Amino acid sequence: MSDWGQGVVNNTIEWGRGSTNNTIDWGKIYADSPSGDTALKTSGAVFENVYSTEYDGVDDYVETNSTYTELDGESKITVSAWVKIDSTSDTLSYLCSTSGGSNFQLGIRLQTSTNTTCWVYVDSATNANRASASLGAIRNDGQWHHLLVCIDLSLPTFSECQIYFDSVALTTNGRYLATTLPNSTSELHIGTRASSLSSVFGGKIDEFAIWSGQDFRTQSDVDTIYNSGVPNDLNSNGLTAPTTWYRFEEGSGTTATDSGSGGNDATLINGTAYSTDVPT
Repeated sequence: MSDWGQGVVNNTIEWGRGSTNNTIDWGKIYADSPSGDTALKTSGAVFENVYSTEYDGVDDYVETNSTYTELDGESKITVSAWVKIDSTSDTLSYLCSTSGGSNFQLGIRLQTSTNTTCWVYVDSATNANRASASLGAIRNDGQWHHLLVCIDLSLPTFSECQIYFDSVALTTNGRYLATTLPNSTSELHIGTRASSLSSVFGGKIDEFAIWSGQDFRTQSDVDTIYNSGVPNDLNSNGLTAPTTWYRFEEGSGTTATDSGSGGNDATLINGTAYSTDVPT
């Protein structure tokens, strides 16, 4: 006789029988709960990108709260930013800049007419100290784009700078005479030229990051940062964490918290606004 459907007194596997020390109560089949079944939740914050910053092309910019010295004397740097350029942008607008040397410590200019050219300056604004690459017709195209600028001043002439646009390596022309970046004499400015507060960016900027002492020009590193067109957690993506990283996730107020290692918090100036328009 099989006694299906009936609890058996000396049934060793206890099918259909409740057990007194079962903690998960799945049909009360087993005497002990399988390990791990009661700990299904995971801890840790989920990476979300909800806000960006919006610039009016007239006088909006972001400025660190003190002189930006993170790049002083460095020969390698990487700058990453997501940008959306609109028709209000000055034709000589700056993504970022710091003063130093004979003009710039570092300056990244987005010169826009029909097409947009990215100019990258070190030390001075002369032809001997800048590199450039064409980004195409992106002004007012309504799209978010990713810009990555990699500099290694120890490399041979004409190869010190490499510009990537939406993870694609662009033909980058130019050279630098300097072998290290000069010391900064100003705050880091995002969206304007530091020395004159002119050439103002119009549009939106998100997830702005600087790595001091790092050159991420290998395609695998570029692809990791670009992440198929969706911003990711730069502090835990397998690369060195950024020195400066403005996520612009505050959503209100005038403070931009540095999520990098440098602790260089910044201030939104002249009504620079937060926007819920973000790269996705």
